[in-house]
Amino acid sequence: MDLHKFSEDALPDKIWEIADTTMWLHTGTHDSNTRNIIEQCLVHVIALGVTCSRKQPRERTLIQDAVNEMHAIRDSYLKFARPLVVEHGAGTILQ
Repeated sequence: MDLHKFSEDALPDKIWEIADTTMWLHTGTHDSNTRNIIEQCLVHVIALGVTCSRKQPRERTLIQDAVNEMHAIRDSYLKFARPLVVEHGAGTILQ
């Protein structure tokens, strides 16, 4: 099994089985809303990676579309994460 197939098979229900949870802020929290938002962002990032790495070039997401989607995912995450950073203080690593 290659990385593409491994990632594709994990979407969307097994995303936490392939993600390194130490890379994601707030994963230690018991707030289900926080976990859901992070999970949705992660699903979108992995799904985009899968569509960008299809074997047939014609089936791949165009680079400009991928950039736009990554910006949208980032903006969605930051809209959620910024208030938490302000609440806990700048420079704080949130758990």
